[in-house]
Amino acid sequence: MVYELTVARTNINSILSQGNQPTLEPDKEGSLTAQGTFYEYIGLDKDKPQSDLIYNPHIIENAQGNFESLEVTFNQKAVPSLQNVKLRLSIINNEWKCVYNPSANDQWDQSLNVQNCELQT
Repeated sequence: MVYELTVARTNINSILSQGNQPTLEPDKEGSLTAQGTFYEYIGLDKDKPQSDLIYNPHIIENAQGNFESLEVTFNQKAVPSLQNVKLRLSIINNEWKCVYNPSANDQWDQSLNVQNCELQT
C-alpha cells in the first residue's frame, strides 16, 4: 500500500506541476476539465486498486474543482486493527500532509500510529 500511495503522490505532483487535474479514472485521461485543463490518470484506479489493502480511493476537490486530497480506506484484508481506517494525503500550502482517521474501527490500537501522519479523531 505504501508503494501504491507513494507512486500516486509522485504522479499527482507531476500532473499538478503541469497545470492539469489528477484523476482515478483511466477513461478520463486527456479529457478537458471544467477549468479548461486536462485530466491525467494517476495510475491508481478507483474501481480496481492494485493493492489488496485499500479500497474506495477517491480524490477530493476544493470549491473551484482543483485537487485537494487523495483519500483511501484500509480494506478487510488488512489486519483487523487497521480495517476501515481512512488515510488522507492533502496538499496544504504547497506541502503534503498526511492525516488518518481510525474512528470506523472499534479494534484500533494506539500503538499502530502511522509514522509522519497526524491522528484525526
